[in-house]
Amino acid sequence: MTNLAVVKLFDPEHIEIPGKLPDWQLTEEELNRHLQELSRQQAEDFDADIVAAADCVICSSPDFSGDRSLYLYPGLDLPGADDARLLIGKKPGDTVRIRLKGQDIELAIERILRRQAHAIDDELIRSLGGPAENLEDYKKEYSQEAALKKKEGLLNNLIQSMIGEMAERSTYNLSASGIRSAAENRLKENLPPGEADLDPQVYEEAINQYISDLKTEAVNRSICQQAGIIFTEENFKQELDSMSDMPDMEEMIDFYLAMLIDGAYADQAAALLRPLAQSHLEDK
Repeated sequence: MTNLAVVKLFDPEHIEIPGKLPDWQLTEEELNRHLQELSRQQAEDFDADIVAAADCVICSSPDFSGDRSLYLYPGLDLPGADDARLLIGKKPGDTVRIRLKGQDIELAIERILRRQAHAIDDELIRSLGGPAENLEDYKKEYSQEAALKKKEGLLNNLIQSMIGEMAERSTYNLSASGIRSAAENRLKENLPPGEADLDPQVYEEAINQYISDLKTEAVNRSICQQAGIIFTEENFKQELDSMSDMPDMEEMIDFYLAMLIDGAYADQAAALLRPLAQSHLEDK
């Protein structure tokens, strides 16, 4: 296990947030797109009198044995069904001869199904079965929920960006070459048997990712330790005990423990940086 540690943690208070951060409030355009998608999801088919390009045309053919219906879409350029466009303008009961998948066949139009998006109204909202009973209430509830979700996403991205900058600007107990050597060792440990020889570009990309991971893990630990938070094997006794029946657990115990500890430090570090990130987000 590589002992990369932070000697001097870069102060997150000194991180400059460039430019204007995105607004998390839902725009009118975003709300309208959502409502239109809802109306399409709740669309219904009805019988039309004359074939249009967007319709589904149900046909029968004496050239096919058995009770078999053909579903044709004249507005779609489907392979082998180019002649389906000849159905446009026809009515139920009409017959037409077309070429379908290289075969000339006679079709009788049985039904014309036209899909119509549901009107964006109170009835649409009630059909969803949610707490909102009318369109205006739904708009308010959805806008609030979507804004909170959007804000949470922006906040998490900002926190990870702050941790990334701290990882780049902190001072470590190993030199740059020492950190690279540690990354190379980790890559060797994690490579499956028989995959030791990587393409040079792939190898370099993997090493850079491991260097970033090692620095991030060290920064997460340092953030937590400065706050007096330390995770040990004892914190994960229950999780490790639940894994005791897994095959090869004895050989993997150190790996699982490191994974659990690193995950706990990452979650806690993000929680500790959250108030600062939130102040940046709200100040912008």
